[in-house]
Amino acid sequence: LNNFKRGDFRPYVLRSTDRGRTWRSIVADLPENGPAFSIVQDPIEPDLLFLGTEFGAFTSVDGGGSWVELDAGLPTIPVRELEIQRREGDLVAATFGRGFYVLDDYTPLRQLAGGGAADVLADPAHIFPVRTGDMYLEWSPGGDSGADFYQADNPPFGVTFTYFVRDALRTRSAVRRAEEQAAQRRGEDTPYPTWEALEAEDREPDPQVFLTIRDAEGAIVNTVRGSTASGMHRATWDYRYPSYAPVTAGGGGGGFGGGSAGPMALPGRYTVSLSSRVDGTVQELTAPVPFEIAPIGEAAIPLQDRAAVLAFQQETGALLRAVTGTQRATADALDRVRTLQRALDRAAAAPEALRQDARALELRLLDVQEALNGDRTRGARSEPTMPGIVGRVNQVVSGHWRGQWGPTATHRQQVRIAADAFTDVHREAQQIIETDLPALEARLEAAGVPWTSGRALPRWPPGSP
Repeated sequence: LNNFKRGDFRPYVLRSTDRGRTWRSIVADLPENGPAFSIVQDPIEPDLLFLGTEFGAFTSVDGGGSWVELDAGLPTIPVRELEIQRREGDLVAATFGRGFYVLDDYTPLRQLAGGGAADVLADPAHIFPVRTGDMYLEWSPGGDSGADFYQADNPPFGVTFTYFVRDALRTRSAVRRAEEQAAQRRGEDTPYPTWEALEAEDREPDPQVFLTIRDAEGAIVNTVRGSTASGMHRATWDYRYPSYAPVTAGGGGGGFGGGSAGPMALPGRYTVSLSSRVDGTVQELTAPVPFEIAPIGEAAIPLQDRAAVLAFQQETGALLRAVTGTQRATADALDRVRTLQRALDRAAAAPEALRQDARALELRLLDVQEALNGDRTRGARSEPTMPGIVGRVNQVVSGHWRGQWGPTATHRQQVRIAADAFTDVHREAQQIIETDLPALEARLEAAGVPWTSGRALPRWPPGSP
C-alpha cells in the first residue's frame, strides 16, 4: 500500500497468515520516508520477501521482522514492480527511469530464511550450495557493433559461488585507524603508534580471501580471488586451469591466441572451499562444498575422449610454459647484454676483449630469439618465412583450447616439431643465461665497469673476492 499522493511518504506493508481475516504491519525497520510499491514472496520459503520502494529494494528472511537493502549494483531509484523467475530463481526489478535489473539466483537466501541464518552467521565463513555449472563456449557472432550500440553485460562466465564472510579481514593499519576513530567519538585522546608498530604496518601485505577448486581426487584445479569485506559475496570460476603464461614484474602475463588462459576442466564433480591469507598465514575458513559442472546439450560432431584431450592440453601447456618463459628470459638477457655494452662505452679503460665478448653474446642471443620467434628480418619485409617455435605452440593453443573437439593431427605434429626444436634452443639459452652471461658480468665487475641491472652486488670493499 502507499499514500504518497496525499503527502504521506511512510511505507505501508501488511501481512496476513489467515487468508486475509486479520492483518499486521511488517514495516519493522524500513526507512520512514520510502513508500512501498511492490512485494513478492518466495514460492518455496514463505518468510523470504522482496519489497520495492521509492528508494530501492529490500529483502527480509524472517517474514518482515527485519529488512536489508539490496544495494549491490542497484541505484537509489524507485522500484515499481518485482517479479520472480521461478525456474532460475531470479528476482527481476522494474524501476522508474532506469530500466530493468535482475538479481541472478537469489536461492542462497532461502537457506537463511529456512531457519539457517543463525548457523550461517555464527560461522567465520560459509559457502552456500552451488548450482551445477553449465559449460559452453563463449562466442560473439555479432562482432563489433560500435560504441553507440548499447547492450547489457552478460552474467559472469562460469560457475558462481555465493559465500558469506562474518568478519572483514583488515590490515594492522585499518584496525588502528578504526580504534582511533572510535576513541575520537568517545572524546578520548588518540595515542601515536610506536615506530615498531608503523614499520609492521608498512611491511604487512594486504589480506586475501580465495576459493580453492579441487577435482574428485582432491587435486587443486584453480583458485579464485574473493572479497575480504564482511557480508555475502560472489565469485566465478571460468572452468579453466591456471594460465601457463609468464608473470613479469609489470603485472600479469599473456599470450597470443589464447595463451593467457589455461585449458578447460573436464565435466564432473568438484569441491570448493574458502580460505584466507593474513600476513602470510593461510587459514581454511570452510569445509569443502561439492558441486558439478556439465556441458549444455550435445556437440554437433562426435568428441574425442575428454580425458585424453585434457592430457594433451596439459602437455602442450608445459611446453608453452617453457617456451614463453625462455622467450621472456632471453629478451631480459639481451637487455642485460646491451646494458653492459653501454657501461663499457663509459668505461674507457676497460679491455677491448670485454666489448668483443659482449657482442658475441648478443649475437648468440639473437640466434636464440630467431629460433623462438621466427625470422623477423624476412617477416618485416613481408617475405614468407618458417614459423618459430613460439608461433607453432601458440597455433596449437589457439586452435583447440577454446574448442570442444580436441586437437587435430596437425596440432599434434606441430607440438612434436616445436618440442624437438626447443630442446637444442633451450640448451643454448641455458648456457648463455646461467653460465656465460654471469661470467662476463663478473669480468666487468673485476675491471671496475659501472654496475648494471641484473648483475650480482658490487664488490665491497674494493678488491674483495
